Parts: sequence; C-alpha cells; structure tokens
Amino acid sequence: MSRWSGAQLAAAVRHDPQCQEFNPHIRQLLHVGYKVAAHKSERYLGLVQRHRNEIARGVTHNLFELM
Repeated sequence: MSRWSGAQLAAAVRHDPQCQEFNPHIRQLLHVGYKVAAHKSERYLGLVQRHRNEIARGVTHNLFELM
C-alpha cells in the first residue's frame, strides 16, 4: 500500500464494486480507524473541515450515483 498512488488508494476505498481496484476490506479498516480519529478529535476534525468539499463530493457520489 505504501507504493500506491493517490488515485490507486482512492479507487480502493471508493465504494464502486464495479471498479477492479475496489477493496471492501480496506474500507472496513478505515471505518474502524474512525475510533482512533476520535481520540485525535481536534486534528481529525480540522482535516475534515479542510477537505470537506472533496469529502462531500465523494460521499454524494457514493450515496446517490453508485447506489
């Protein structure tokens, strides 16, 4: 995973079962990681705020375009 490009990582975690790089196991690991993020709440929330437009686009795409 350390050799993946940003595009490869994004493809692995984007909820698109039709995509060859999609990996539900990595997605699950990220979900578990939210508990760790909660312990670093200020830093985590700052990053979410900073990247909220990109996050919103991805969530909207997952919920309304892929389902």
